[in-house]
Amino acid sequence: MAKHGLEIIDEDTGCIIANPLIKLNGLIYDGAIENLRISAKVREDNTVRKQNIQIYGIKEEEVIEREHEEFGKFMFDLNDGKIFTKTYQTEDPYFSKKSYYQFWHRLCCNLDKDTNIVYCRKPIRHRVTQISEIAKICGGSNVTITRFINECAIKGLIARFEYKKEKLFVLSPRYALNGNKMPILLYDLFDVD
Repeated sequence: MAKHGLEIIDEDTGCIIANPLIKLNGLIYDGAIENLRISAKVREDNTVRKQNIQIYGIKEEEVIEREHEEFGKFMFDLNDGKIFTKTYQTEDPYFSKKSYYQFWHRLCCNLDKDTNIVYCRKPIRHRVTQISEIAKICGGSNVTITRFINECAIKGLIARFEYKKEKLFVLSPRYALNGNKMPILLYDLFDVD
């Protein structure tokens, strides 16, 4: 049972229950344990309240095997040449205007890997140094984008960084990160803890 990642443990003895009976929606579940999905809301002290646990079964036709050739090709084609940026759902910048969330999303989609420097891809790929370039990326006026950048700077979401006599825009890795590494300079620039 451990190969599926689900182990049911007897609370009193601490032993793993080998063949548990599981009741879902009032009926005894007799499907494969691989088709069970569990989600839980974990508190800061790593405990879970019973009402925050959801267990549900997935129908056989909804389960896609990892070895499935067509699915593997689909995922490869989906990822081929694509750029991914992680935006953290637990961190909300709490912007004063709804349109600022759209601007933020567009900036997050234009980050350099591992540095979070804002890049523009048109007409050629280059580092963004002017607010007018951010206005083109975000689709807003220079005045609106200036207000947006000022609010981001006050909240610690964006910073200007001078590199080779260019003042670059850099986004905080606390809210978004392109890549899996974070340079110490980026860490120090935003004092991420």
